Amino acid sequence: HSLCYYVRSLYEPFKGFIYVVAGIDKGRVELALKVIDEELEGLKKNLISDDELLFSKQSYINSLKEAEDSQNRQLDSFYLQKELGLETTAEMIEKINAVTKEEVQQIARKVTKDALYILAPEEM
Repeated sequence: HSLCYYVRSLYEPFKGFIYVVAGIDKGRVELALKVIDEELEGLKKNLISDDELLFSKQSYINSLKEAEDSQNRQLDSFYLQKELGLETTAEMIEKINAVTKEEVQQIARKVTKDALYILAPEEM
């Protein structure tokens, strides 16, 4: 669709929230919302591909490893590891690698839209 400047999802483990964040042209918000909803429904109904799962795992693992390069992110990671009962980044990576397509689908089926925020200037 070439619809967004960027789009990504974020997981907030303490509250169990999943955020979808996108940079969208103000005039294409409705279409972007429709496409995001369709993608979520697709995750609920269909298994993701092996490549999608592998890419997602690699991306998440890379972000964990990158955290080791920043003092602030090291503190965040340490706190998360202690809160989630995981001792090391290696253990987190092991758990990430064990995730199956079926588990992704099970979680997707639990996701519901709660709130929508649009941040845009009044005049462009």
